[in-house]
Amino acid sequence: MALAQTAANPDGTPHTAKLDAKSWSKRNAKVKIALASDSTVQESSGWGNGFAACLTPDVDLLNLAVGGRSSRSYREEGRWAQVLSLKPDYVLVGFSHNDASKNKPEVYVTPDDFRVRIDQFVDEARAAGIKIVLMTQITSKRFDKDGKIENLAGAEIYDGITREEAKAKHVPLMDMAAVSTAYFMSIGVDKTNALTPVHNGKLDAAHLNAEGSVVVGKMAAEELKKAVPELAQYVK
Repeated sequence: MALAQTAANPDGTPHTAKLDAKSWSKRNAKVKIALASDSTVQESSGWGNGFAACLTPDVDLLNLAVGGRSSRSYREEGRWAQVLSLKPDYVLVGFSHNDASKNKPEVYVTPDDFRVRIDQFVDEARAAGIKIVLMTQITSKRFDKDGKIENLAGAEIYDGITREEAKAKHVPLMDMAAVSTAYFMSIGVDKTNALTPVHNGKLDAAHLNAEGSVVVGKMAAEELKKAVPELAQYVK
């Protein structure tokens, strides 16, 4: 079932893709939370499922993260308008990996434009009566020859902008880049690789397998508790 695309995004840009219909599943939920991000958060390849498992039954979580999307393409396809139309109490927003992909012009966003887009997310969520939480993104799980994490090229610039804008706009921040980097460094290469999916015999350092989703989902839940103390009661 496709979601009807009858209205433009809040900034006037038209929708460019048909979207699968999404709706809340719990009528009596005390809190509705939406996730707006990319494959590092979505259910099949990110920490979304692990995060969902950490929430109490009073929460209705709608994971609207979609692989391959940047802050630009997520809006252009109408996905951000979809988030706003669903009226969550909270929306957790995090982009950087695809925004930094200069070799993918369909999703690439300059750092200056990224800052503007983060501000738009904040302003439009607030205008819709939705509480927004910004997120940096989990680090790539590649280690260099010295045993240090190598994040995706350029992603740290965008994560830095997210931190700056969270502070400037007085928005709660879940610093998933910082906590994931510290954690993977602490457990080392082999244990980190155990959390990483393998495709065609090669480690997919950007994403998470089922065990990785559980581990990083718990990190995300703890970050949410710190960033938004009033939601701590909804984390197991």
